[in-house]
Amino acid sequence: MSGGKALPIFNMVALAIFFVAAVGPFVFLFFNHLALAKKTVITIADKNIQVTQADTNFSASFDEIKTITEYSSKSTPWSFIIKWEIQTVTQQVTISSLTISKYNFQNYFSNKIVQEATVLPKI
Repeated sequence: MSGGKALPIFNMVALAIFFVAAVGPFVFLFFNHLALAKKTVITIADKNIQVTQADTNFSASFDEIKTITEYSSKSTPWSFIIKWEIQTVTQQVTISSLTISKYNFQNYFSNKIVQEATVLPKI
């Protein structure tokens, strides 16, 4: 028999609950956004953005964009997974930070982004 002590069942259950609470939202968000990212193609050129998602086509000049709402959860382990909702007068499209990095997106649209930070992620 080894010299180590067995972990009491209560500690094992508590550790499992903590692990699921800490990692679960990240895994769920990642796969949720991955499905969106896989069907999204973004082209940005000459102050125009074009987003193609499966059967949806979104195209607008930067001047036509009314608002961009950024959904993120600040100061959580999954805070780097972000969703943006781009709105013009007639169109709306949602894209994920798994498609375009936050840094690149903010380089183009920093003046149009309205932040909506929550503790729990928006799916």
